[in-house]
Amino acid sequence: MNPVMLKTSLLTTTPLTYTYDIADEDDRLDCAWSNPATRKRIDDILSRRKKKVEKTSLHKIAKVKGGKRLPSGTLFLSEFEDTIPYIRVGDVTDMEVNISHAARISKTTHKIIQNYQLLENDIVLTIVGATIGKNGILKGDNGTVNFTENLARIRLYDSSVDPLFLLQCLNSELVQIQVERLQVGALQYKLSLENTGNIQILLPTKDSIYDLSYQKSVLEKLNESLEQQTKLRLESISLIEEAQAFIQSTLNLPPEATHETDMQYTTMLDPSEADRLDFLYLNPFRERLIKTLKQHPHAKLIDLLKPVPQSKIPFRDFYQVVDQEQVDDRTGRITEAKEVPFLGSSKRLLKSNSIIISKMQSRYGKVALVSNQEDGYVASSEFLQYSSRSADVNLKYVWVALRSAYALLQWKYSVTGASRMRIGPKEIGETIIPLPPKEVQRRIVDTVESKIKKSDELLFAADEFGRKAALYLTDALQS
Repeated sequence: MNPVMLKTSLLTTTPLTYTYDIADEDDRLDCAWSNPATRKRIDDILSRRKKKVEKTSLHKIAKVKGGKRLPSGTLFLSEFEDTIPYIRVGDVTDMEVNISHAARISKTTHKIIQNYQLLENDIVLTIVGATIGKNGILKGDNGTVNFTENLARIRLYDSSVDPLFLLQCLNSELVQIQVERLQVGALQYKLSLENTGNIQILLPTKDSIYDLSYQKSVLEKLNESLEQQTKLRLESISLIEEAQAFIQSTLNLPPEATHETDMQYTTMLDPSEADRLDFLYLNPFRERLIKTLKQHPHAKLIDLLKPVPQSKIPFRDFYQVVDQEQVDDRTGRITEAKEVPFLGSSKRLLKSNSIIISKMQSRYGKVALVSNQEDGYVASSEFLQYSSRSADVNLKYVWVALRSAYALLQWKYSVTGASRMRIGPKEIGETIIPLPPKEVQRRIVDTVESKIKKSDELLFAADEFGRKAALYLTDALQS
């Protein structure tokens, strides 16, 4: 066939244009698949494998299976009930499947999706969205665990492959480059289960089988760096938790104000007086929390901030898009933006010196400041945007307050909906913000920013240990 000319994304390692001879086995005609820089890098890595290292694909050593979407109208339940954890993409962190904060479903719902479960040492790989390629392992026996269709489950059936070694392989450059090449889509990238199974990895061999003892010796060396990485990450998380709790310790409000109780209660309802008739909103804890906050200097969010009017988004060749995944609920910052050539759904133009609040995941801290760097980015319509009503408002203090337990608990008990719970502009505007003297506000902001900065430094150091582990794995498998 004749060569074709393709235009690619503006990656530093990718040519803007190139010629490509379409082979008979090619069933795709897109830049990610045919990118010569990507293909050359994969070939280079595979060609440098050591003599006793074999190239294989995932489907030859493991069963790859997707999860299951919840039935329409499914309600997430409170953790205290007799429920089943349902693992979603956000529950995969630091190469582990985190059960502790997973959504919960009823046993009735579980019966509908009972064929889609995770077991100990199962590995999951994100196959949809901005975090495609993120992976983690389920450690320990956690009983019954269901998982979303946005994850691929990788369950080893070859006992000569260590699941922890495979996990490290999936996090390697070789696999992540293949994920980038194999994914398809425009606004939302996807990786098919078939392509997931076709991902190639390198495994050490001995006497025609995979060398389990060598894998374990490599893991021992890796663990020296990974343990240091974990230690630093935990210290970093601790600093973020201190930052979020600092406003509480500084304002000296009663500590029981944020201690959740009354998960079971009885109340008398008057439909003619009640704004809403649901379990969370009418919970006595919410009423006590707001009553306590109102006994101290305070203001409603809507009295401090004003909604930023929607602006027309100018035409561009590429747009910097901020979605849920691009807002770090640990630090309350926009971490990055994904670059897309066109906008397929309603978006809002971001302006600097403002705050964005997620309607969908606000109760987890999806609140971020928009800096000068992010001015002109576009955000999902699931975000609300606010700016200061006057120069007297300390926008950074409001940002800190909105990420404290005082605000997050108000939002937790104000959400509506079933499987996709949201909070509306009215409820966000009614949020009670504690207002100490201005000098105290400044001290709180300075302390919080200092802790976040130190947390960043620890994360950077942790990443260095991660890179060290990755280099050791490369040296163990490649010449």
